[in-house]
Amino acid sequence: RTPLEGGSLWANFFLRRFFRIYPLNSVAVCSVLLMNAPITAWGAELPDRSPWSITANLLIAQELLGAQPVTAPLWSLPVEIQMYALLPAIFGWIGPTGSVRRAVQLWLGSVVLATLAMPLAMRLPMFAPCFLSGVIGFSLSHRVRPHLPFWLWPVTLAGLIGVYVGLTSLGSAVHSWPAAWVTCLLTGVLLPRFHETSSSLRLPAEWLARYSYGVYLFHMPSLWVAFRVVT
Repeated sequence: RTPLEGGSLWANFFLRRFFRIYPLNSVAVCSVLLMNAPITAWGAELPDRSPWSITANLLIAQELLGAQPVTAPLWSLPVEIQMYALLPAIFGWIGPTGSVRRAVQLWLGSVVLATLAMPLAMRLPMFAPCFLSGVIGFSLSHRVRPHLPFWLWPVTLAGLIGVYVGLTSLGSAVHSWPAAWVTCLLTGVLLPRFHETSSSLRLPAEWLARYSYGVYLFHMPSLWVAFRVVT
């Protein structure tokens, strides 16, 4: 959405991501440590207070530095940061209007890489097909006109959840990576075909999207305060 190109576009992207993610993460990490809150609202395990662990959580580099998140939801942030580091290169590869062919090639390549990485439990490669499904959705949004009513979208989402649960139930594990890849791919392919809502849901949905990161960071210590400290 910006007129910037080249290095200026990359710098703008990383700067905006930094100020969107790191300051509030630092507040969350420091708040959890000051409150002496456990890692999970229902558990008793306290976070590691060593300088190494605190530094890793502030840098959102727990995986790279071998540290534990100070609050449970922070397990996913390092994966998101790594994906953000790759997004400008992905955007440069598929182009500003999104090449569907190249997006699909990336997705197929990521599935191969994720399959190879599964025995090693390397989380970024295993999550990559899920993220890249969004890239496919972005590319299709420039070529597919919305023609389905919005009210069908929640129904479709419920159906996709059913697909995931059904595929997962075929195995013995609680979570199935192939099921996640297929479900996310279907989401990316279908989403551009639905109209946006013009109903009263739009405003609360906008607020929820705007403040979802703060809810994500603070919901675990908030639950701990509400149900174990106050009650």
